[in-house]
Order: sequence, then C-alpha cells, then structure tokens
Amino acid sequence: MNKVLYIVNPTSNGGMGIKVWKRFIALSSTTVSSKDVHFTTHSNHARELAQTAKGYELVVAVGGDGTVGEVISGIMANNNPENRPALAVLPAGTGNDIARHVGAFPLQQAISTLQGGEHKTYDLIGIECRGDDGPLHRYAFLYATAGFSALVKFKPWMKRYLGPAIGTYLSMILALLDFRPPKMTVSWDGDSYTGPLWMAIAANAESVAGGSIRLAPGSKTDDGKLDLLLIPAKSKPAMLATVLPKIPTGRHIDVAGVQYFQCNTMNVDADRPMLVEVDGDVFGYTPALFSLYPKVLNILSA
Repeated sequence: MNKVLYIVNPTSNGGMGIKVWKRFIALSSTTVSSKDVHFTTHSNHARELAQTAKGYELVVAVGGDGTVGEVISGIMANNNPENRPALAVLPAGTGNDIARHVGAFPLQQAISTLQGGEHKTYDLIGIECRGDDGPLHRYAFLYATAGFSALVKFKPWMKRYLGPAIGTYLSMILALLDFRPPKMTVSWDGDSYTGPLWMAIAANAESVAGGSIRLAPGSKTDDGKLDLLLIPAKSKPAMLATVLPKIPTGRHIDVAGVQYFQCNTMNVDADRPMLVEVDGDVFGYTPALFSLYPKVLNILSA
C-alpha cells in the first residue's frame, strides 16, 4: 500500500493503545511518516478522522473494538464504494473480537497480516436508532442488541482483572438484578413478534467477549445474512439458572422460547425506551432498525 493512515487510540485499555503503537514501530520494518499518524483525543474522534481521510488506500485502526468500530463507521461514511479505503487492525483492547475474526490477533500476527494479508470483504450491520439529541446511525461488525444490556453495570476493571469472559458474565448478573423486561415489538422480513422480551440480538459474528462467549453459534461475517435471536423474558431465577449459564457455550439457543433464525432487516420498538448496544458500546435507544449490508467492507485478513 502506498498511502496508509494510522489512527491510534493511545488510551485504549488503560493506555495499552500507546504501548501497542510503540511495539509496532519497534517490531515492524515499515517506515511510518508522522503526517500519516493521528492520535485520538475524544470520543468519536476515530470516526471523524477516518471519515475525512482523503487519498488513503488503507486505514489502520490501533485500539480495541470501540476504536475499530468508529473507524469502520468513518470509512462507511464514504458512499462511493470504489473510494473507500480498506481497513487493517492492530489490537489494543481487552476483547479484540474484531481483530480475532480477521486474523489480526495477537500483535505479531496482526503485523504479519498487515504486511502480507489478503483483502477480504465482510458484511456489516447498519444501526439506526434514537439518541439524546436526535437520530443516530453507525455500523457494527459483531452484533447489535436492543433491551437488556450488561454495560449498565460494567466497569473497566472487570475485564482488565477478571478477563473478558468472567468480567462480562459478572456484569450480566449485576444488570439482571435491576432489569425489568419490556414488552417489545420486533418485525423482520414480513414477520413479527410482540411480547415481553429480555433482548433482541442482531448478530454478524459467532463469538464475542474475547472470543469466549458464543453469542450466535454458526453466525458468519461474510454469509450475507443477519442472524436474529429473540430471548423471551423469564423470571430472574430462571434467567440465572437456565439462560445466563448457557450463553458462553452457545447453548442458550436451545432454551425453550428462544428464537434463532436469519433475516435481512429487523425493526425493534418497546413500551419504553430501551438501550441499544453496538459491538460492546451503549449507542442509543429504541425504536431501532438493524439492517444487513452484505460484502461492503474490505479488511486485510489472515
């Protein structure tokens, strides 16, 4: 690649971003010009940088899934597919799920992929929902949900000191204790469901939480289909006993009442505003629309 832009989140994962960047410079044989390196300074800065990048053939995101997600949305803001740069990832987060899915984890593997990987095209999920100041739109590589969210109880130390799987599971249990399931209306490809739901999930990838939780078994990032899960509301003891313990292994899809199938679009509304979560970040509120964008993002992959 002749023109490469590096977008670095120096504070990712408690400062791991800047450490990974320095290791990359030390380990890589690539000469990097300072004019092609931008360090993020605020939320959504990575998206702004990727969106305004002109003349670059490749954008390298240095950070965790949140940073990579911002860069993806910035790249996709270019409505002309022929002018969109490709994406590469140098992992510097706690879970690094996007990096894992494209063969860019750990760092040494990411460097090898950056230097000699092949270009592959991937599906994305487009999300439209309500924000505090108006409509919101972004893209997800992994998943998007409406309803229950463990992020309301998540603290950065949980993943850092307990690991992605245990940290995620602990925050799920804590969030469940305060959660009151809404009545939700979900419609997809000419069909619909109305009733109490724990959450509706639009998945593009099988594993999350550092690859340790099988959120959507069998889901693929390049099959041109959106995988939809509807998890019905049960009592809190039943959720703790029959659903939550099965999510890490993917066996939650076999729980009575859980629906799991493929579609292209999903509309979600609820009897009160519910959180919309995108690739591990709280993004907005219902009503929300999740749409599949097949084969739209070019990523350097192993």
